[in-house]
Amino acid sequence: LKRVLADEQNDVLNVLLRKDVVTDATALVPSAAEHVQRYAAAIDDELHHAALAGAASIDDRSLVEHQRDIDRGHALVPAIDSLDASVIAPLRERIELAVSAAAGDNAQLAESARAIYREWKTQRIDEHLDDVVRMAFGRGALAALTPGTKICWTIDPNGPECADAEDNTLGGVISAGDPFPTDHTCAPAHEGCRCMLQRAPR
Repeated sequence: LKRVLADEQNDVLNVLLRKDVVTDATALVPSAAEHVQRYAAAIDDELHHAALAGAASIDDRSLVEHQRDIDRGHALVPAIDSLDASVIAPLRERIELAVSAAAGDNAQLAESARAIYREWKTQRIDEHLDDVVRMAFGRGALAALTPGTKICWTIDPNGPECADAEDNTLGGVISAGDPFPTDHTCAPAHEGCRCMLQRAPR
């Protein structure tokens, strides 16, 4: 992802060098859908590995069967949505604000773009990527479960304290696909959440 950010920064700066005036962020970055696809494609293998690990954590069928479940259940979509919400959408917003503030001054905008991409490469990715991967893991686990399988919510004892996690754990055993007390169907429940689904003890 940091490599994608670096390449994108270079593209943005090249546009600012070539154009006389940039007053619209669409001159610098692709459409929202294309932007998400660019970043999602960069970590597609990692997301699949995470989802498969999630499936294997709760079900002992074959990798091929797990992959079929993940594809059928579109298990990577929530992880990609998380990537968009935490990384890409805020990046687009910051670029749009920088374009507006520069008011046609490409030199000022270039300086702002460098600062924005530097922040995303040195802070934003590191702060949020673990959450994206954990989302893929959790959704992979859910995809591997036959609807109705009895499951429970398990807290990581070393994870952050969270009222949602406590509520879901106290909610006891539910059927896979049904919502826990907080309306989540699987872990994680929030940024930093390290909870997992487990099969209910027999």
